[in-house]
Amino acid sequence: MKDTKTYNGHTNYATWKIQLEMIGPALRDFSGMDRDGIKDFCEEMIYESSIGIAQDLAIAFLDDVDWDAIEETIREYECGCNGCDCNK
Repeated sequence: MKDTKTYNGHTNYATWKIQLEMIGPALRDFSGMDRDGIKDFCEEMIYESSIGIAQDLAIAFLDDVDWDAIEETIREYECGCNGCDCNK
């Protein structure tokens, strides 16, 4: 059975929140990055802007993010399509 639970159209809350707060404002800056590069960028932003338990919690939060979905969103932005399979 397929899990149909989503959060504002995203896989889960973590994916939606990272897309909204960290990816969306700088979407064009992620052009050409793969999922690992995107995750590394987000981790670096957290390490540069937080300390202690807040940093630990934020880094742990990233484990719940659907990085493939975020990468797909960036590819769609680059292509100019919405949900296409052109893989540009």
